[in-house]
Amino acid sequence: MASDTVIVVFAKAPVAGEVKTRLIPALGAEGATKLHIALTERVLQTAVSSGADVVLSGAPDVAHAFFKSCAAIFGVSLTGQLRDGDLGARMLHAMTHALESWQRVVIVGADCPALTVAHLGLAIDQLATHDVVLTPADDGGYVLIGARRTH
Repeated sequence: MASDTVIVVFAKAPVAGEVKTRLIPALGAEGATKLHIALTERVLQTAVSSGADVVLSGAPDVAHAFFKSCAAIFGVSLTGQLRDGDLGARMLHAMTHALESWQRVVIVGADCPALTVAHLGLAIDQLATHDVVLTPADDGGYVLIGARRTH
């Protein structure tokens, strides 16, 4: 059953030396890559458990075997991220595109281990009466942004 909400999980392909680069001094390139994979899988499981539709948005594209494996294991759709622009431009593009098919869209990153189904549910519920929702991160940023329209 399709829902009126989609959760888009932004993730990078797990290429050693290109993911979790700030952790490489402590974990090594392979260790950082394994952590990235575990975090991505955890966020996907959380998103799927929410009951919303889920799309895995991969960078630099979705041809990587990891993305195909995730689609099969978690039953999610795959889409590539916009290749040009910064993260904000890629998120706006993903949000605008998703709102062509769903009434509400929530975007999360693949490295949000504290994100729970309750967080996702609250964000989705709040989108019934708010145009935009954010879940703050401890570092001053945010781990989730949702919208029912773009500006």
